[in-house]
Amino acid sequence: MTKYLYTFFISIILGLSLQAQPPNNSNSKRGGSDFKQSNVISGTVIDQETGHGLEFATVTIIDAESNVVITGGLTELDGNFSIPSKPGKYKAKIEFLSYETFIIDDVLLEKGNQNLSLGEIFLTLSGQVIDGVEVRADRSETIFKLDKRVFSVGKDLANKGGSAQDVLDNVPSVSVDIDGNVNLRGSGNVRMLINGQPSTLVSAGNKNGLRSIQASSIDRIEVITNPSAKYESEGMAGLINIILKKETEKGFNGSFNAGIGLPLQYNAGAQVNFRKNKTNFFVNVSSGLRRSPGGGIDSIRQLIGEEYLITIGDEDRDRKGINNRVQAGLDYNLTDNQIITFSGSFGISEDNNENSVNYYDFTEIDGIIESFARTNRLDLEKEDELQQEYNIKYTNEFDGKGNSLVATIQYDDSGEIEFSNIQQGNSLENLLPLQEVNIDENQNNKLAQIDYTYNLSGGYKLESGLRANLRTITNKYSVFDNVDSNLIGVDSLTDDFEYHEDIYAAYGTLGKSWDKFSLQLGLRIEHTSIRTSFQNHVESDTSYNYTRPFPTAHLTYSINDKNAIQISYSRRIVRPRFWYLNPFLTLTDQRNRFEGNPKLLPEFTDSYELGHINYFEKGSLSTSLFYKNTTDIISRIRTIYNDGTSVTIPVNLDKEISYGLDVSMNYDVAEWLKLDGNILIYNYETTAGDFINTFDTSDLSYDGRVGTRFKFWNNAEAQIRLNYRGPRNIVQGLRKSMYFFDVGISKDFLNNNLTITLSSRDILNTRKRRWIIDLPDYFAESEFQWRGRTIELNASYRINQKKKRGGNRGNYQGGGGF
Repeated sequence: MTKYLYTFFISIILGLSLQAQPPNNSNSKRGGSDFKQSNVISGTVIDQETGHGLEFATVTIIDAESNVVITGGLTELDGNFSIPSKPGKYKAKIEFLSYETFIIDDVLLEKGNQNLSLGEIFLTLSGQVIDGVEVRADRSETIFKLDKRVFSVGKDLANKGGSAQDVLDNVPSVSVDIDGNVNLRGSGNVRMLINGQPSTLVSAGNKNGLRSIQASSIDRIEVITNPSAKYESEGMAGLINIILKKETEKGFNGSFNAGIGLPLQYNAGAQVNFRKNKTNFFVNVSSGLRRSPGGGIDSIRQLIGEEYLITIGDEDRDRKGINNRVQAGLDYNLTDNQIITFSGSFGISEDNNENSVNYYDFTEIDGIIESFARTNRLDLEKEDELQQEYNIKYTNEFDGKGNSLVATIQYDDSGEIEFSNIQQGNSLENLLPLQEVNIDENQNNKLAQIDYTYNLSGGYKLESGLRANLRTITNKYSVFDNVDSNLIGVDSLTDDFEYHEDIYAAYGTLGKSWDKFSLQLGLRIEHTSIRTSFQNHVESDTSYNYTRPFPTAHLTYSINDKNAIQISYSRRIVRPRFWYLNPFLTLTDQRNRFEGNPKLLPEFTDSYELGHINYFEKGSLSTSLFYKNTTDIISRIRTIYNDGTSVTIPVNLDKEISYGLDVSMNYDVAEWLKLDGNILIYNYETTAGDFINTFDTSDLSYDGRVGTRFKFWNNAEAQIRLNYRGPRNIVQGLRKSMYFFDVGISKDFLNNNLTITLSSRDILNTRKRRWIIDLPDYFAESEFQWRGRTIELNASYRINQKKKRGGNRGNYQGGGGF
């Protein structure tokens, strides 16, 4: 670790020392005039709606008297710009495709070594008034950028009344499997964040967290496939950041929503904001009840000696849950440049689930059925969860020149108590108590982080930070057999499991822009300490301590103000999920069990990406080529026993190489018709190494998504989306293809303050996961549906808050105010 830190900080010091040297007297030609590097006009161009910086916006400096263009440039990825200029009186014109042009008069750059900051410049989507009828410029549902994609949840009609899990399953290149695990570009190793920070609500192993977040509480989803060193290195596929709603308009404003649907469900919520003087108070409340009937069927054929054992398993699941959550916070402006934010959230949920598995067993010899048996198994499960989170954030933007200091302290804690009553018999009418399972699980996470950004002379930008993240998980798992109405503990399936994960990190990035080029180099160093311990099975205790460097590099070339190319590299890590390490999980299906592996090692990935973004008159096109090389890949391996029981255990295989093409597009066919689409084509090769060669696999797979959004009546619009996920070879088998349709229609009333939406997810009821396991002497074919077709009716009412739309000029706010 000392060697890596030494090399890193020496590099930073050398970079700073080069900047400290006095500038030479040579002038550089820009726009036909000579400029001294000591005079700079700077600022930040921001999207008024999202609050995010706009990259590649055009900034033009014009002589105030002659109206002759003097110089100009493009904004960087974070919206910042820094344009050398000579002293004089100017006008600044800021332009970006589909946004209102913004002009700042009276830009006075005086003589001397001066950096004139124009502060934050807010652009709004273009809008116009024709014959008294307002034409709204609607934001695209997905905004494509070089380094990330931003999915606007409010524009997705099909997910009205749904959960975060439903929303994510409709984000381009993202999917959610039957267990609630999120996949990005075909990989399940993705880091989930809420408001840019880790949370137990979306941590690995929390199967219900995403379902407890109502879609109405989410503002947008950010997908970052190749993050810089500023972000934590966890997640081979990248990061997915869920941004919750938080209004910042002055005075009192808010929105209220409610909905009902089939199967039985309801949702209600409110987002309220009050801003006055230096104080901004916000509250986000949501509540929902959801019933999710689902199930599936397994067909298994296994050769044992000269006899075939044939099993058909029919499973029905009926999940019913109530989720309640409140998030509140207070922003206080200490000064014009300093803000302190206190925020917290509290959530409580209760699930009552009924899982029924019916086994039909046959034995076959020479094609003749010799015997038949039926077994019915019923699991009545109850889960109670409690989650709380507290956050203090301090932001100091210094002098409004892009220099800032951000410090964050966060604590979150979640607990779950689960009780299962398992009954079994040879028919549904003859079930007897068999087992009881009790689970008491708790997670708590402590985070402290500080980030510093400083703009150096000559257009260099330095970012650095420190971070400590401490996580503890306890899981008390106990199983009791019912013997003659007496509960007898099963020692082999009972234990107290503790998981401790401490991660300490330091990072630094140094960036520089030259005309159309920008380069950012970064290094992140993380020290990881992981300890697992068992009260009754001490032989499974493990301890890992390691320090690793995670370099990153991003090179961007701006072809023009509508085209840019980026080459990027990052080193990533995937630490084993908690529930992958825990050997004791569930006994709902005694024939097909999953057991954790405390000996799992982390995965390491080298990720390369070449991306191109093209903004054209009626839309945008994003194209990415990616290549990933992963060692110690974690894969789930199924072992089959002679009694027909299968046990799935995660193990480390040798490596996996994957590469592919990811293309996304938005296109406005007409004022009333918009199209969007995404296609992902990828190839992967998995090598088992020490395992037998039958675990090696490779395949070419593809996923696609196409949607249309059209206006057909005054203040009414509809949306249709088709998702397709192609077949894919997996270790020991095949995952079959799947397709599904989502539709929605909405209409505005009461002067556009009320919106009514009718939607259906999976309207054809085809959202079914299907797979095949093909092993020597064993063949299984399965189909499972987590939740079938839904139909929902939702209403949203706004107070002092209009639907997001383009606006007029005049949003310039100098001085970097909040």
